Amino acid sequence: MIFAVSLLMAGVMVAVVYTAELEMFGYDFVK
Repeated sequence: MIFAVSLLMAGVMVAVVYTAELEMFGYDFVK
């Protein structure tokens, strides 16, 4: 149970970082 929750949290963190990287890359690309 704890492992599943920690795995879910890790997935959320990766998704947030990935989205932020995409946004930053998108802004640089537009410039």
